[in-house]
Amino acid sequence: MISLNIYEIIMQIFNFFLLLWVLKLLVYKPLLAFLDKRADSIQNNIKETEANKKEAQEILTEQKEVFVQARLEAKKIREHVEANSQQERELTLAKTEDAAKKIIENAKKEIDANLVEAQKVLLKKVGATSILLAEKILKKNLNTEENKNIIKTYLEEEK
Repeated sequence: MISLNIYEIIMQIFNFFLLLWVLKLLVYKPLLAFLDKRADSIQNNIKETEANKKEAQEILTEQKEVFVQARLEAKKIREHVEANSQQERELTLAKTEDAAKKIIENAKKEIDANLVEAQKVLLKKVGATSILLAEKILKKNLNTEENKNIIKTYLEEEK
């Protein structure tokens, strides 16, 4: 038989509410506070992550701009260096051409001087030769045919 004892039912209800109240004091409030704190922490982490993501995007954009500017600057420097090297090459070529012209002019002057000197020496030799021939012709006082032979012989000896 089942009997219902009201006193026991009331005590069970009282114990149940007492247990709920103790759990509320000792477990529920600290658990709720912990969960609220954890939710706030997660929200803060999400906000920090978004802020960090935005900052990373800004840094990435800045780095891309710096990279593009560095490329442009490198291109300008390369063009400047190429222009300078071209100017240097042209200047060196011009100096070399001037030096070559001066060398050629000096060589021509030297050749002309040597030619004049050779002509003077040749004239002296021709003059001396003519005098010697004249002396020989006069000494022998020969005819025209013999004079031609003497000149021919002397010229062959000089060669």
